[in-house]
Amino acid sequence: EAPNSLVTRTAIAGINIRENKWPEAKKDLKIAEDIYPDNSHLQNLLGVVAANDGELEEAEERYKRSIALNSEAIDSYINLGKLLIKEGRFQEAAPHFLKVINFYPTPEYIIRYAYIQIALNQPDIALDVMSKYFGNNLNHPDLSAVVGTAYFVKEDYQQALNYLRAAKNLGNNAKEIQQMIKIAEDKLNL
Repeated sequence: EAPNSLVTRTAIAGINIRENKWPEAKKDLKIAEDIYPDNSHLQNLLGVVAANDGELEEAEERYKRSIALNSEAIDSYINLGKLLIKEGRFQEAAPHFLKVINFYPTPEYIIRYAYIQIALNQPDIALDVMSKYFGNNLNHPDLSAVVGTAYFVKEDYQQALNYLRAAKNLGNNAKEIQQMIKIAEDKLNL
C-alpha cells in the first residue's frame, strides 16, 4: 500500500538481508535512501550490506553515521564493534560494546567486552565487568572461561586453574582452555 515508504523499504530490505537476498536488499535500500537518506536504521542496513560486500571502510562510515543520527542505535554500535574486532581494532571497539552493555546487558555482549579488555591486557576491567553483571554466579562454561582467562593473563595461575577447570567441567572444550590449563599447571608445578 505504501511502496515509497521509508519504513516499508527498510523493513523489506532487513528481511532480504536475513534471507541472504542481497541484490533485493540493495534495491530496497536504494529506494529508501532516495526517500530520506538521514535515517539511522537505513544507514545501519547500508553498513550491513557494505560489510557483506567486503567494503569495510564504507560499512564503518555507515555505522558511524547511523550512530551520529541516533545515539541510541544499539544495532549500529554492535555492528561497528564487530567490524572493529574483525579488523583487530580492539581499543576502538571497546567503547562501542560498553555502550551496548550499559543499554542492553546481555551475556553475549558482556563476554565480548570482557574479552576485548583481556586482549587489551586489562584483565582487571574484565573481572570487574564480569563481577558487576554475574557476581559469583559463573556456573556456565563461557562465563568461567572468561574469568579464568582474565586470571591467566594476570598470571594468577591458581585462580585461573580454578575457573578454567570449571569451564572445562561445564563443557567448554576449546583448545585454548586446554592450553591455558596445561600452562597454568606447569607454572604451578602440578
